[in-house]
Amino acid sequence: MELSATLRPGIPGFELFGDLTVISTEITSNPDPAMVGKEITGVPEYTTNLGLRYHAASGFSGRMKWRHVDSYYIDGGNTISYEGYDVTDASLGYEGVTENGTGWRVNLDIDNLFDEHYSQAAWSGYDTTNYAVSPGQAFWLRLTLDV
Repeated sequence: MELSATLRPGIPGFELFGDLTVISTEITSNPDPAMVGKEITGVPEYTTNLGLRYHAASGFSGRMKWRHVDSYYIDGGNTISYEGYDVTDASLGYEGVTENGTGWRVNLDIDNLFDEHYSQAAWSGYDTTNYAVSPGQAFWLRLTLDV
């Protein structure tokens, strides 16, 4: 189930946004009867995004988004779980139009604004818990031309 909402509180160009994804899994059939009734590994029960956006008539814009991924099982027996993670991203930008009408945008994006240490993927195997380390804080300068 997914639910998404955008609120415009009456300030021109300002928006609050959010979404919630809820997933419920259950193995209903498997050659190994011990697996029946277990949850599928690697699937969080819910994921949430909350944020705010501002786009001024002058062309300046900003965005900040917080993402929460809930815990999930990482082994087939549903005995080991990963606690999930939180991460925040931000962006500042400007957009304009050239004399011949070509649109352009420049953005400074900051992924993982608070330099959190987390993993977007965790799994269990060979009697170990494994984590794929996610990127630390990263800065991106983007230039987009509409052609």
